[in-house]
Amino acid sequence: MAKLYMGTTEVDANRTVAEIQKLLAIHGASAVMISYGPDKEPEGIAFQVQVPGGLSPTLFPADGRLFLKNFRKAGSGMMKGS
Repeated sequence: MAKLYMGTTEVDANRTVAEIQKLLAIHGASAVMISYGPDKEPEGIAFQVQVPGGLSPTLFPADGRLFLKNFRKAGSGMMKGS
């Protein structure tokens, strides 16, 4: 899988992960999992949310900071099932 561009930031990756988990829970995620790479840094975010027709599992193999930026831009419309 292609690695997404990861810009530089002064925000700690684990702080970003906590923010993402909080936002996902607020918007209806029933489960959140973070995968870590060999360098012990977060490298992927998986979650599930209830949508019409059942649970929808989603995986983002990306830098959490990039995910958080895009999630905030998309707003709550990102998870229509919540």
